[in-house]
Amino acid sequence: MLVLYQLDVHYNNYHAAVNSSIGLNPTPVLDFNGAIGNKDISLGGEVSFDTASASFTKYNAGISLNKPDFSAALTLYVLVIYLFLDFLL
Repeated sequence: MLVLYQLDVHYNNYHAAVNSSIGLNPTPVLDFNGAIGNKDISLGGEVSFDTASASFTKYNAGISLNKPDFSAALTLYVLVIYLFLDFLL
């Protein structure tokens, strides 16, 4: 039977949140993500580091803008940029 353990750390307040986790094994994967913002704009990011290969396996970032008549978001996944605009009428 394989039992996996990991340590999670979370911090949340009204304008920011940070989460991280690390596997409790000989070659753990370290995950870190965070976000800041308010009702109009928010920014966030995520990074995952594999200690076995000593490389980053995942990194994402995003920004969003919200107004009463529209919202827009820009998200970066690894090396590809997607632009999504949603106009609310």
